[in-house]
Amino acid sequence: MNEIAHYLPGILAAYAILLVGSLSPGPAVAMLVGVGTNQGRSSALMATLGIASGSATLNILTLSGVGLLLSQAAWAMQVIRLLGAIYLAYLAYGAFTRAWNPPGIKPLLTGQKSQFQHFLSGYALQVTNPKAISFWLAIASVNAVS
Repeated sequence: MNEIAHYLPGILAAYAILLVGSLSPGPAVAMLVGVGTNQGRSSALMATLGIASGSATLNILTLSGVGLLLSQAAWAMQVIRLLGAIYLAYLAYGAFTRAWNPPGIKPLLTGQKSQFQHFLSGYALQVTNPKAISFWLAIASVNAVS
């Protein structure tokens, strides 16, 4: 029983992180709503499979120690933070320019994508999703502390 008590704070912290990550919708939800609305259920299911595969990839990278490696190599984490900050500044610049000069509203005409393209879109979205990456790094940090 004492062995379980030793790990209980880490388990509770991991579940708290999981709860917060699950309750806050991210870009994957927006993508799935858009794909499901425009392309149908089967396309949304393929995108979901891509998102799940991307999450599994992040999980495997976390389990293999990439998160620990990044936390130990301070320069690598600084590079990732800098690239993230540059990307966020780029997104903010684009948002402000469109806010000052809004484009005309017209329907978005998207061509039909193949099921494989929906899978790849979901996968790419998940492995580059800052929310998902932060989630797995948080899980790794809980495990490193325990």
